[in-house]
Amino acid sequence: MGIGVAWWGFTWILGTLGTVLLLVGGFIAKPRYLWIGAIVVGLLYISSFYGGILWWVETNKLARGLAVSSPGLACIIGGIVMWRLSRRSSEAI
Repeated sequence: MGIGVAWWGFTWILGTLGTVLLLVGGFIAKPRYLWIGAIVVGLLYISSFYGGILWWVETNKLARGLAVSSPGLACIIGGIVMWRLSRRSSEAI
């Protein structure tokens, strides 16, 4: 298709590995502002498929688009959860 540099499966594998490392490290170490980085990384990951999104919509292959962008969605959701947990722990003090 000509979008990006690599095969989408390879991108998804590396994105999934990075997402797992980010979320595991975030929930174990509990750094104060990692949630901001997780949300930014998720948004950047999803926005890197700018050309593919239009193609997925035009060809009715949204399930493929969701599968490829799932590491980015997981980073965003994980960042929101980390933010909520950090707010809850700071309110308890």
